Amino acid sequence: MNLTDRIAAAPNVTATPLPGELVLLQLETGHYYGLDEIGARSWSLLVTEGLSIGDAAARMTAEFEAELAEVQGDLLALVASLEQARLVVIPAEAGIQGSPMLRPRDPSTPD
Repeated sequence: MNLTDRIAAAPNVTATPLPGELVLLQLETGHYYGLDEIGARSWSLLVTEGLSIGDAAARMTAEFEAELAEVQGDLLALVASLEQARLVVIPAEAGIQGSPMLRPRDPSTPD
């Protein structure tokens, strides 16, 4: 895994926002996981917005006034934990050419 990787939610994962956290359910295992506010923001940037790990780290560095190297390390560790829990996939590592969540949409093209 590296800073240029993008991630996607695993196919059998649901995410539910709650006050102050994001709850993830891995439907295959039935396990629930909670992300605090910073973890939820990380999920939003990485999964919802489809930013690379490095781009998400840069954005979070500005938002939280943190050191870039520290945020990069924290995001890499978070993604590794999410991947180990089968909550996310890294499409390039999984042999997936792309994910609808990660492809930019062209507003001029109808659905």
